[in-house]
Amino acid sequence: IVKDIIQSGGKAEGFSGNENNLIEAKPLKILTKKSDSNIEKILDLGFVGSPIKINTQIIKNSIKQGSIPVIAPLGIDKNGNTYNINADTVAGCIAGSLKASKLLLLTDVAGILDENKKLISSLSLNEVKKIINKKYILGGMKPKILTCIEAIAKGVSQATILDGRISHAIIL
Repeated sequence: IVKDIIQSGGKAEGFSGNENNLIEAKPLKILTKKSDSNIEKILDLGFVGSPIKINTQIIKNSIKQGSIPVIAPLGIDKNGNTYNINADTVAGCIAGSLKASKLLLLTDVAGILDENKKLISSLSLNEVKKIINKKYILGGMKPKILTCIEAIAKGVSQATILDGRISHAIIL
């Protein structure tokens, strides 16, 4: 990505989140519940993590130097263990830590679809909280929506999920 930005005339700098304490992480644990019982189980996903703290100074320094920071979604815990983190989750955490005015997430689907598979063009925070657990919120869309909710809770003014397959989707 850094190479492509530079070849397009931009200035970019690559970072790995697990270096220089850029992204502090913890193991991601998922609580599961069997539908036919009340038995709950915590799944340990190994070295899959969740970001807990971002060293924003590294990012701010890169931006001040006129670079676009490109960050690999890895984090490190206090014991030096490296964790792979969902890229959207990292982007939302970084946006929240920087108090960004807007978070843009690109996807390979049209966006958030309703129960009739019709694109929902806009949602308020209250509206999205009402639909997040609906059966029609499928696949990777739920984590993207949760990332948007968390980023807004941390101070991001607006979050948008865009179909990255459409040329100039950000402009449109």
